[in-house]
Amino acid sequence: MGGAVEDIAKHLKVVSNPDPVLISTGAWEQWQIPLSTFTSAGVNLGAVKKVYIGVGDRNSPKTGGVGKVYIDDIRVTRIATP
Repeated sequence: MGGAVEDIAKHLKVVSNPDPVLISTGAWEQWQIPLSTFTSAGVNLGAVKKVYIGVGDRNSPKTGGVGKVYIDDIRVTRIATP
């Protein structure tokens, strides 16, 4: 499972969940992605044009998958650091 953020200048950063079997467990799991993951790749978070969420290999997609994916609570928050 992965996602990406693209800004209006077409700067794109793709991230993949480090758990390769996450999608097959059926369990709810929170996945926090630091915003610095995108900004360090040159994505302007003040000018986001698209947000992508996907399952599978984006470079070699295959048809015929089955199952359900629930996406909820997509949000941007500032986390205080000690």
